[in-house]
Amino acid sequence: MTKLDSVITDKVRGLREKFGYTPNDLACITGISASFINSVESKKSHEKYNLKHLSRIAFLFGCKISDFLPNNFKDIFDNEELNELKIEKSKIELRLENKLTRRR
Repeated sequence: MTKLDSVITDKVRGLREKFGYTPNDLACITGISASFINSVESKKSHEKYNLKHLSRIAFLFGCKISDFLPNNFKDIFDNEELNELKIEKSKIELRLENKLTRRR
């Protein structure tokens, strides 16, 4: 399980508990199997919520899917990963800038 998956799982569990739902309650209401929810929450398996799951859960709790994401992505990436992302972002920005320049 990645750090991002762990953050999402923790936020879903936090809302579930805040509303007083058990994993079985969440399963019954959302149509997601209870064994899957328990597996995701145990963090011992490779199971994770997908967008369809998060959509159903967000609808239930009256929130947005983005509410399950970390407040700061720096919390889920180490410095090396952040540097790689910055380099890739710079490359993409340069390519876009070149395309726009050629169109003019």
